[in-house]
Amino acid sequence: MPGYGLRVTATGIRAFVAQGRVKGKAVIVTIGRLGLYTEDQARKRAQSLLQQMRDGIDPRDVKREDEAMSITLRQVADAYFARPVCSRRPPPRR
Repeated sequence: MPGYGLRVTATGIRAFVAQGRVKGKAVIVTIGRLGLYTEDQARKRAQSLLQQMRDGIDPRDVKREDEAMSITLRQVADAYFARPVCSRRPPPRR
């Protein structure tokens, strides 16, 4: 299948990838490592990713949106209040 492959790094890590174009820009999406996915699972995932790319949808943007939607207001508020308070005051006016 065009756009589906196995990437092997210099350290020997093997990962399935889907490669295509979205609005003229080259996009490579890592599906997962060999062992976590069987070849059949990776091929099915690649088919859906490549179809999204053909439809003009960037799978990376979809993933970012999903991650952004999973953050709750409570988590944002907790992170805001847990940050260190700056104790430095502005210099006095003369």
